[in-house]
Amino acid sequence: MKIVQLLAENCKRLTAVQINPDKSIVMIGGKNGAGKSSVLDSISMALEGKAAMPEEPLRTGSKKGKIEIDLGDIKVIRTLGPGGATSLTVMNAEGAKYGSPQAILDALVGKLAFDPLAFLRMKSREQADLLRDLAGVDLVPIEKRRDETYTFRAEANAEVKRLKGAIESKVSYADAPKEPVSAATIMEKIKVASDQNNHNAATRSELAIMSGKGKDLSAKVVETKETIARLNRELTGAEAILETQNVNLAVLRKEYARKQVEADKLTDTDLSPFNSELEAVEATNSKVRANQEKAGLSEELRDAEKNAAELDQRIKDIDTEKAAMLKNSALPVEGLTFDEGTVYIDALPLNQASGAKQLRTSIAIATAMNPKLRVMICKDGALLDDDSLALLAEYADENDMQIWLESCQAGDKATVTIEDGQIKE
Repeated sequence: MKIVQLLAENCKRLTAVQINPDKSIVMIGGKNGAGKSSVLDSISMALEGKAAMPEEPLRTGSKKGKIEIDLGDIKVIRTLGPGGATSLTVMNAEGAKYGSPQAILDALVGKLAFDPLAFLRMKSREQADLLRDLAGVDLVPIEKRRDETYTFRAEANAEVKRLKGAIESKVSYADAPKEPVSAATIMEKIKVASDQNNHNAATRSELAIMSGKGKDLSAKVVETKETIARLNRELTGAEAILETQNVNLAVLRKEYARKQVEADKLTDTDLSPFNSELEAVEATNSKVRANQEKAGLSEELRDAEKNAAELDQRIKDIDTEKAAMLKNSALPVEGLTFDEGTVYIDALPLNQASGAKQLRTSIAIATAMNPKLRVMICKDGALLDDDSLALLAEYADENDMQIWLESCQAGDKATVTIEDGQIKE
């Protein structure tokens, strides 16, 4: 559905303009202030209503205005009054009027209205949101799943880095056994040796006591002999005492001699080898524990690296799934994709693509957003160079589009030239 005829009276700067376009590009020429923009605005005002209506749509000094657009299958008539007052009539080719006329027009005009460059003026996130609606697929769950997986992968990679650092900081010992050495055997040896040494010490103590007793008895024998000599009167009793003491001394000497022989045979066990062996065990076990700790970290590292690799693959699978969803969606340009906040074309951000590719993409999206109305209004036509205009015309011909634009430099390329609110003959 394209514009067959446009009639605008007393609309903004226009007095009376009638245009019957016969080509895909409708170039409105004229000087600044002549009313070129008013031609394009009249189309928007007629079809979009309040969304495109200025505060004062009437030409200065006029009390009533009108815009008529013949789209072939339907005809749109919008009357204009002071203060932005407006009324709308939409009828079919046979003249029958439609109820809810603005709803009929809203169904023709998509979210981008009909500006082929509007998409390029949007922010990246707005572009992505619009494409999500156009594609007809809900990517929020899969993008949320990808974001969560990306976070898990970042955590897994951080764990891998931590474990690698921990392993690098640990020392390993090639000469250490795999398992800790038991110190129980050595401790038992030490106990046996200590018991023996204690026994030896007790024997020596007994021997010392006996030696002391022997000395005491010897002193008493001497004393007794002196007493016998001095106390002849008590000789009998003293001799008896002496005999007893001699017997006791003999017994003691005999026991002492036996103990002396036993003591001479005693040998103390040197504990230093056992202590050295025990220290060696602890040193060995320290190495074993260090090796086991490093081996444990290495095992954790393998698990962490495996987890990170699985998350990498999961992200790739999610990206593949998303690409398949977009490939089977209604996106109008091959190679067009997007994520939460960026639009890509052929794997590059759209704003990094060539100007021609950006223009083609924006036009294709505008077309897809307006599948019924094959009309576009380009208010930034003056910014397009000759190559871009040629590309625009080529696209319009290939896709049966009608593109209206204005330019001060149109010259003989102009479909019509506006001067003082009218078409210059």
